[in-house]
Amino acid sequence: LSLVTEEVADWIAENNISVSTSLDGPKFLHDLQRPRKDRNSSYEAMLRGLARLRVRNRSVGAIQTTTRAALPYAREIVETYASLGFQSVFLRPLTCLGAAKRRWNEIGYTPEEFLAFYREGLQAVFELNQQGTFFLENHAAIFASKLFCNGGQNYMELRSPCGAALGQLAFTASGNVYTCDEGRMMAEMGDDAFKLGNVFENGYDEWLNSNVCKAVCSASLLETLPGCCDCVYQPYCGVCPVVHYAQTGLLHCNPLHSERCKIYHGMLDTLFELFYRKDDEKIAFLKQWIS
Repeated sequence: LSLVTEEVADWIAENNISVSTSLDGPKFLHDLQRPRKDRNSSYEAMLRGLARLRVRNRSVGAIQTTTRAALPYAREIVETYASLGFQSVFLRPLTCLGAAKRRWNEIGYTPEEFLAFYREGLQAVFELNQQGTFFLENHAAIFASKLFCNGGQNYMELRSPCGAALGQLAFTASGNVYTCDEGRMMAEMGDDAFKLGNVFENGYDEWLNSNVCKAVCSASLLETLPGCCDCVYQPYCGVCPVVHYAQTGLLHCNPLHSERCKIYHGMLDTLFELFYRKDDEKIAFLKQWIS
């Protein structure tokens, strides 16, 4: 949102466009993770753009990036989102692709470290609801929609097969088409394995009938994957073949060996523990989030 001038905001409003921005938490954390070359505050620039869009009644969502620097500040992140008028926060693990992969020793963490951060953040979200503020955590809401509604919110990474090519496409300025944003990121790393085609050379039917599309669908069908097909959490989960490929060089592999699998298991353990403890108040909040 740092580039949203009054003119840009007018154009967005006139064309009825919804916007999503990055918001990593309180000012010190956001500025740390998103430094500007002019050394001004990227957080303050984001706030100016946010205000210009909201005054024009534009829908603005936000997503948060969890680096190692963010791990001690789960509560502060939740409180920042609530204080800025958002009704949700999406506590997501960092994907080991692109710049994140190159700097993983500096900014990465273990699944256990992320899960401790997630549980602290989820507890802060529940406390807001206990105080009468409607506020949800998106991962928990997605899982809750699968639990209570026998469906889901069509989140691309928690589908079987995943949403690559079937539920989303990623385009570059040159017209190249990729299965998903992760596939586009692989291309930026020099690997075009997930390229479906080019808008100047072929069309939608060819992209969907390509071997790349078929291979990614096959590699993300939970019902056929070893370790997933007989997992108790299989109805609620999903895998990302691109991430597996980036980490192992293989498209088809046992997801149980992946850090993402450990994270999703930990998240679902956290939610199912509410049922085991018969925590009716928090279960009621989950139902409110999807009603």
